[in-house]
Amino acid sequence: RRAVYKDYVHLEGQLVLKKRPTLVRYAVQRFAKDKVGYDTFAAKYQELLVDLGIDGDDHLTLNGRTYSNHLAGCDFALWNYNNAFRYYNIAGTDFSEFLETINLQQYENMELSTYKVFCEYPELMKQYDIRDEYELHNLLKKISIPNVDIRFLRMPNFVVGTADREDQALELLIRYAPIAAYDLAERYEEEYGVRAATALANYFGQLHMYYHDGIYSVDFPALSAEQEQ
Repeated sequence: RRAVYKDYVHLEGQLVLKKRPTLVRYAVQRFAKDKVGYDTFAAKYQELLVDLGIDGDDHLTLNGRTYSNHLAGCDFALWNYNNAFRYYNIAGTDFSEFLETINLQQYENMELSTYKVFCEYPELMKQYDIRDEYELHNLLKKISIPNVDIRFLRMPNFVVGTADREDQALELLIRYAPIAAYDLAERYEEEYGVRAATALANYFGQLHMYYHDGIYSVDFPALSAEQEQ
């Protein structure tokens, strides 16, 4: 037994191979049940190595933040903003029902935030223990999504098919003008899931010619349904 398991360590009643990938996975499962920053996790992992008396092995330690890139792509952690993550068994979960329910094809030719999807399916998110739009974004990046042309932008945004953010903003403006700036941002949040404050600060720069005294307006009528078609 000693010969067979000489490369293993005993941790909470289980044998874990004394290699960095297996030790890290164990540590993630133990120390990252809830969201934790990478630096905090790395410190706890180092404490674990010290407790086991193997902290002197450079092949087991985490060198600065370089290992975070490996963890960011792994199938047992959901990443969030600010370099934080938590344990999640992605590889061991069947997401076929999940993908069928959210039906990403319905967002064809749109750029939107996963916040929209997260808010539209609250019970499904609870069922699969997805806690916010950032986790959802990271999850979708890591699983296979058949028959959907999807491209992931900076968290939490993504594009299905082809889309133009400026066209989306202008289309909303034409639909609702005249409209106050923040009201337009709230409309954008409803339509595309981007938080109103973010949309107001970053998404309407190209609409400046329609803006005056806090109101966006256009001096021509909106297209009729026949004209738009």
